[in-house]
Amino acid sequence: MKRVLIVMAFVYLAVAGTVIASEKEAVTGAEKVDLVAKVGVQAAVLDFIGDEACEVHGVCKLGTIRARYSRLLDEVEKKDGFYVAHAEFAAGKSIFNVAYYVEERDGSYTVVKEVILARNGEPVNEVMWEEESGKKR
Repeated sequence: MKRVLIVMAFVYLAVAGTVIASEKEAVTGAEKVDLVAKVGVQAAVLDFIGDEACEVHGVCKLGTIRARYSRLLDEVEKKDGFYVAHAEFAAGKSIFNVAYYVEERDGSYTVVKEVILARNGEPVNEVMWEEESGKKR
């Protein structure tokens, strides 16, 4: 009987989590992203961070700011034709939320834009790099 109750509790939590996620998508206007695309987008972002943004020992350039890569957030969304993945960086006591805009091209994923969204939860919305504009890091 205890096993049945435990299984029912897990099912309830899974359904509740799905409902909450669905409501969030409705509020933000983001499309659902399938698992294959999510993995491809996250791999492209990690490659971009490793190849373009970060030097040795995890020190990364965010414009004039030197920060350490903290983590890639789990959520990937699709907005305005781009996939968007988020990463966190830390510099001193500041935490930066950076959005990476990713395009799918011939079955592969490419980062086309990097934006600092927030510093310590306060909006920044500064484009750090964009492929079309040629703006460099």
